[in-house]
Amino acid sequence: MRGRPIGNKMRKRIGVLLDKINYSYGYEIYKLYKELFGDTKIRNVYYNLKKGVIEGEFVLIEVKKEFGNYTWGGETERVYYTTGPYVEFVQLDKKQNEKLEKIGKRNINIDWKKELRLQLKKLYTQIMDFQRKKNTYLAHDRIKINNKLLIRCSKLKEWAEGKINKELYVQFIKQINKMMNLLE
Repeated sequence: MRGRPIGNKMRKRIGVLLDKINYSYGYEIYKLYKELFGDTKIRNVYYNLKKGVIEGEFVLIEVKKEFGNYTWGGETERVYYTTGPYVEFVQLDKKQNEKLEKIGKRNINIDWKKELRLQLKKLYTQIMDFQRKKNTYLAHDRIKINNKLLIRCSKLKEWAEGKINKELYVQFIKQINKMMNLLE
């Protein structure tokens, strides 16, 4: 396999952190990450958040301007994240779990219908791109990519459950099933 491996221990750790507290912004994630897992660079956290959004592991939910007395001026921009459909987790030890449980889950107000449509559109684009290019892949690569896309469809179904009302969920599942049929 060429290049860097897909997946990343840091993103898995950020994923479990976001899963436990529901959502957070970049700098707070950095501070919690350092406290739980040890020293890291803030640029590394921001890189992995950005990469995680691209990979569907995290969802960018809101960008807020906050006003206050900061060393760099009177305002800052906070980008808030939550877990996405393709997030993976690492196992936390007892001490790490206790620290995150003290913070607790935060209430989150997201337009899940809009977010699910966006994730569905991204996945559909990936599937159609694969359909156009599949004859250029070697047989074992074609099978591997096809299986990866089927897994992404299943994960998106799981992730959607409970986020929208029953009627919309049924429509959403029908759309994913149609996309899965394109892969079989």
